[in-house]
Amino acid sequence: MPQIGWLELLIIVIIAILVIGQKDFPIVLKKLGTWSRRVKKYFSDVQSNINEITQNLNDNNTQISNIITNFSDLSDSLVSVDITRTLVKAEKAMEQVTEVTNRINRGEGTLGKLLVNDSLYNGLVDTNTEIQDLLDDLQLNPWKYVRVSLFGRKQDSKMSKGDIKRMEKMIREEMENQTD
Repeated sequence: MPQIGWLELLIIVIIAILVIGQKDFPIVLKKLGTWSRRVKKYFSDVQSNINEITQNLNDNNTQISNIITNFSDLSDSLVSVDITRTLVKAEKAMEQVTEVTNRINRGEGTLGKLLVNDSLYNGLVDTNTEIQDLLDDLQLNPWKYVRVSLFGRKQDSKMSKGDIKRMEKMIREEMENQTD
């Protein structure tokens, strides 16, 4: 780096006095001093920030090394994954889901018929009602469906008083449920 000696500095001052003038030379020197202090402070702040960054890097060197190692491992694992094949499989699966959804929307299959056609739903509801009625009748009149004879005796097909009371109670409950 070139250095300026006293002789060169004296020549610069003489040329500056001649160009600027004797009267304005002290003002220019004062401004140059202010500017020089500002530049010096700026570079001092920059040097201080660089020192802090360097110290921070030195203090966290182990963590930074771990992060770099982890990132390297991650990138290696991403390279080993066949992303194209995975995307093709995902696209194929989505096409299959779309096809199933389209078939349902067209009313194909049991689920499609349930969604599109009310008759299947209504038939299931009617069947359920008939099964419930059959179960109720089986509970009230088991001898109509199951004949058990001990010692060859015929079972009496008349309802007992308890059976009649249970049947009346069920009818009352059913009528109350229908009015609700």
